[in-house]
Formats: sequence, C-alpha cells, structure tokens
Amino acid sequence: MAWRNFAVNGKPLGRAPRRDELCGVPIAELKKWLKDHQAWRLDHLSRDREQPWVRCNASDLHDGIEVVLRADQGGYDSEIGWNPRSKQAKVLARPTTQAVSVSFSPEDDVSVGDDPASLASDWYPLAQHLVDVERECEELLEGFGPGDLTAEMRRAAIIAGRLHDIGKASPVWQDAALATADEEQRAALKSSGPFAKTGSSKTLRFGRRFFRHELVSALALMSEGAFAMGDHHETDLVIYLVASHHGRIRLSIRRPPEESTVDNTIVTTLGVAPEDELPEVNVGVSTVPPSHLIFPTGDDRYERRALALRDRADLGPFRLAFLEMVVRSADWRASRDIGATK
Repeated sequence: MAWRNFAVNGKPLGRAPRRDELCGVPIAELKKWLKDHQAWRLDHLSRDREQPWVRCNASDLHDGIEVVLRADQGGYDSEIGWNPRSKQAKVLARPTTQAVSVSFSPEDDVSVGDDPASLASDWYPLAQHLVDVERECEELLEGFGPGDLTAEMRRAAIIAGRLHDIGKASPVWQDAALATADEEQRAALKSSGPFAKTGSSKTLRFGRRFFRHELVSALALMSEGAFAMGDHHETDLVIYLVASHHGRIRLSIRRPPEESTVDNTIVTTLGVAPEDELPEVNVGVSTVPPSHLIFPTGDDRYERRALALRDRADLGPFRLAFLEMVVRSADWRASRDIGATK
C-alpha cells in the first residue's frame, strides 16, 4: 500500500509508488477496508501517462499488487505500519513523477509504452551508447568471473550490449526524441543523430501507441540485421538478451489488447508493424545493415527460440536471468556515466 494526495479529478497524484512509500498489508484486511473505502491501482495500458490509475476492487487483489489509498482516510501507523484504526498516513512530500535518467529509477518504468530511461541531461549519440554498453558488459562479466558459463554465452551478452538499442534508429523513436527539442535545435540535431538519449526532460510521445524499441532491435536481428552477429554460435541468446533488456519481452511477445486493428487484422504489435524498415545503424566498430521487420512464423518464431533457451540443460532460467541482468545493468551504468563519456 501507498498513501497519496489526490488531484481534482479524483485520481492519485504521481505515478508508480516508490519503495519508501510502500507498506505491506494482508490481503484479507485490505478486502475488509475496501468495503467502506476506495483504493486505486496502476493501469499499465493507460493513455494518461501522468495519472495512469483505475479503481481497485477486492477481486483485483493478489500477492504483490501495489495499491494506493487516499491519505485523508488514514490506515497507517508510524510505529507498526498498517493500522486500519489509525488516522495517520505515510505521504511523500513530492509524489513520483517521470524523471530524467540522471535520477532514473526502474520504478519509473511502469506503462507498456514508457521509456523514462531515455531522458538524459544531454543528447547521447546512439553509436556511442552502444559502444559504452558493450564495454560495461565486458567489465561486469570480467568482475563476476566465468562461473559455469561458456565463453560463447558470455560473448552473447557482450554482443547484445553492442546491439541492444539498434531499434532506437527507427524513425518512430527518433521522431519522438527530436520532438522533445526546441524547434531551433531540431535541424542541427537531426543531422547529428541518431540518438539513444534525449537532452530533455520532456516525456517521449511516440506516433504509435505501446512502441517498444527493443522489439525493433530483436526483429532486425532475426532478419538482415543478423549479419551484425557474425559467426557467433549463440545467436538466439543474443536476440533474447536484446529483446528482454527492458523486461517488456522475455519468453513471448505479448500484444496489448487495446492495440489497434483494422478488419480484425493486426496492424501493430508493441507499436511495430510487419514490413517496417530499420535503417542502417552505426554500432561503433561496424554497421547493422538496413533490415525489414518481419515476425517469423513456425519454428523460427521468437517464442520457440526463447523457450528452447530456457529449457536447455546448460543454460536454463537462472543463467538466462543472470545474463539478462548483466546486459540491463550495463545499460544503466553506461547511461549513468553519460557525462563522463562525452
């Protein structure tokens, strides 16, 4: 549970609760509370990026759900935490808002189409970011030691670091990024892009709802972009680590039910349409060729490839999760050090 002040429209202020706001509550007790009080939960598919909230009913409750109560209704005790008889509440002075990457928290990354980690204090070229993340992957793996991972598995994480954000070269992503700049800046920026981070705190608003750049990256590597992986043997592992680095895609590509359709035909999946094109991408030491984005079918489907990785005796879910953590942490570390790399 978290307690918030509310806006005039009756919705909680701010976005996802931070850890220091939250207080554990037994589900049975919360169900009793909801008989006479209101609660709210996040709607991860909401169009309202600032207040993505819907009413929470007793039937919505499950282990681990984060729910917000009205601060003026109490229910908190500073000594023992949850106390339905107390009139206190635990409210942060400033509710959570989307922050630039210098103070980015994973807890800001809530809705399907969110990309708060791409906001920064300066414009960060995509090619430089890919080089930086590749280097961070190498350093992390060197620090952890080989463990029981093969050299090819470790190399897959490093290659994934180099290629994870090639999808940001998509016109959908670059147009949204440039739209955050002042009008007089845009011409100069357009000639010096593509970028991995914007030099603006303005929210990225994509021309396609639910757009996920990591899906573009993965689909490119499943088509002409596979050239960028060279003769590496663990190509499916590279693709998985690229697709999963924001946690939106892991073992499957799930299309939100609210995504648009025409005559019962799927138009986009996570903002990506079949036959979209990704232009050539500079990844520092080489380039990824232009790629047509096609959703493979049959045995080549992404889901089959990912499940095969999970079910391998020499890899499995825990080594897979470890390598995913390496790539994601490397991405955060490189983004944190933007100022030092320029």
